[in-house]
Amino acid sequence: MPSQEPLPEPSLDKLAIPMAMVQAIKDAELEDDIKDAEMLKNLRDPTPQSDPIDDTTEFSIDMFMSMIGGSQRMYDEARNALSRRKPPVQIHSYHTVQKIIEKITGVTQIRTDMCPNSCLAYTGPFSHLTECPTCQTPRYERVKNNEKKPLKQFYTIPLGSQLQALWRTPEGADRMRYKSRITAEFLRLYNASDGDSSSYMPKFEDIFHGSEYITAVLNDKIKDDDTLVMFSWDGAQLYRDKQSDCFFAIWVVLNLSPDIRYKKKYILPACFIPGPKKPDNPESFLLPGFRHLSALQKHGLRVWEGRQHRFMITRPFFAFGTADTVALPMLSGLVGHKGGLGCRIYCGMPGRHRPRQPTYYPAALKPFDFAVVGSDHGDVDLITLALNGPDQIKYDRNLRILMQSRSNARYNEIRLATGIVRPSICLGFQKNVMFAVPKCFPIDLMHLISLNVPQHILSIWRNTTEVTFPYGNQKPDFFVLDDDIVWQTHGEQVAAMRCYLPTSIDRPPRNPAKKINSGYKASEYLMYFWSLGPALFRLVLPEHLWTHYCKLVSAIRLIHQRRITLQQLATAHKMLIQWVIEFEQKYYGRHVDRLHLVRPCIHMLIHLGQETVRCGPLNLLAQWSLETTIGNLGQEVHQHSNPFSNLAERGLLRGQINALKAIFPQFDHHKTTLPRGSLNLKDGYWLLRASVRHAVLKSIIGGMYPLLDICAFLLN
Repeated sequence: MPSQEPLPEPSLDKLAIPMAMVQAIKDAELEDDIKDAEMLKNLRDPTPQSDPIDDTTEFSIDMFMSMIGGSQRMYDEARNALSRRKPPVQIHSYHTVQKIIEKITGVTQIRTDMCPNSCLAYTGPFSHLTECPTCQTPRYERVKNNEKKPLKQFYTIPLGSQLQALWRTPEGADRMRYKSRITAEFLRLYNASDGDSSSYMPKFEDIFHGSEYITAVLNDKIKDDDTLVMFSWDGAQLYRDKQSDCFFAIWVVLNLSPDIRYKKKYILPACFIPGPKKPDNPESFLLPGFRHLSALQKHGLRVWEGRQHRFMITRPFFAFGTADTVALPMLSGLVGHKGGLGCRIYCGMPGRHRPRQPTYYPAALKPFDFAVVGSDHGDVDLITLALNGPDQIKYDRNLRILMQSRSNARYNEIRLATGIVRPSICLGFQKNVMFAVPKCFPIDLMHLISLNVPQHILSIWRNTTEVTFPYGNQKPDFFVLDDDIVWQTHGEQVAAMRCYLPTSIDRPPRNPAKKINSGYKASEYLMYFWSLGPALFRLVLPEHLWTHYCKLVSAIRLIHQRRITLQQLATAHKMLIQWVIEFEQKYYGRHVDRLHLVRPCIHMLIHLGQETVRCGPLNLLAQWSLETTIGNLGQEVHQHSNPFSNLAERGLLRGQINALKAIFPQFDHHKTTLPRGSLNLKDGYWLLRASVRHAVLKSIIGGMYPLLDICAFLLN
């Protein structure tokens, strides 16, 4: 068990400031950041049912929602047109409808001052400052008659009112009770199992089948009425051709079934950090939302349970915090992927660096004739290491050592030895209502599998890694796409596969020879590298490398399954470890000049099996929902003179509309429609009408191989 004693009081500012933020979250109360009395009243004493909506208001809201992707001018013109009818049709103004929706849902924003250059937000230890300590920019535009106008602010959308809306109706409460139903079924099987895990855990279908959740339930840490949430955040550029960095954050409600959990109307906006520069102190921007969550954890959130027609107290349980490789250290406080202990799940894998180079690489095999101090440890047993999950006890012990640093030199020494930069901001959440740090930071399968691994392996095959090396007359056999003619031909082959893909694939892979450096999407990599790859790369890879690659594809396909059996998971786990070991032998080969080929994304593959056991299917914790939110909110930005404020307003409106649909289902007009001629086969299956009368076969790959020939070759 980790120590229950408070963390040592730090003496260095680089530790004292993060610790002050942790304490501010831990001690938070609702009124600390929410100054609106009406909002506080609704959070503490919500009404069981909303007042009926009159016809004019209902029609106005319908009109408003039908033009949600447009501008205020569109709504005003439609309103004016209706007023000119005989008799005139009166509807509310645009701003009146906005106020009505805000009042019904209780969803509004917390505005917080920030540095105009995005250095920090004036929260926690910075709340009393009147100018930025980094760039010395004033906080306020003017101070006159005791009125202070901040130069710049950002939005935080409180979680509490959004959760209240999800519980409010009978249908909503039924959806939120999915967790309870799955947990009850598991407990029934568990109590009848006599310790045989295969009888109560035959397959992994959701995070509720992960050992982290199961242990918390069995220890009575997670209650039946708790609401599990996952925090996800990432940065993005609003415009391709100019600096426009901003950060998005969302909450994913894990109580809901995976079938609806990631849909647009159930994704809850958390905060929007405007650019155009990246925040220097991102934790300060997360503070208002995290303080709000901590206060709700401490006192509970009062909601109206629509199905049982009663008030109840639900605790928002912080299950997971997800981000990509770059953004995660802002949450976890760890060193990041370039550090000596750079594994994101804190497994303890020591890295190696080349002479006079600061970047560490997680190579298990020691290079030949290698004597770099701090990197000359012996070979690492990956089979044993793969069983190591996030070690909470080791993290707590190392953090306490780091907090006692009395000088910068000692701090740097301990940081290198422990892999910890500062205390995680998530340590401020209430300990009994969260998965512990660092266990709450799972692997992000989306960026790992759909971007990092394909990009890295392709760069090896093309000899375009960050450190290319000459090979003279002895060309390594894994440089198969370094010749421009071969690469261009391969790109044409990829593009030629488009006509064979079903139309349900909304983004088929484009020609990588032309597009791979200009916004090649994660979904394109997913189809290109993991689906079409075994056929396409068979034409260029040597037999032993193609077999090695197919082993990885087979394992990743198992890991990506919606439902994974224990046997399939064991198979994938074994193949991934074998693949990583063979990767180091085939590509790196203990040569120090190839050390950079063993990137952190290669190391992370050995943990996929064990992390699936711990967290459930990792594709349910991936950042697809956040990336989709970034995309569709970005498309709604029409005020390009002030895009960041427009984005925040659209995000707030998204949260309000989602809450409105949850409270009044009649406003949710979206219905899934099937093409004409569809036949209901029942049990969730529909037979669609035929759209192609005759089989069509086109040759691909420059006429060398028809598609069926390739498939037959692979099957044989």
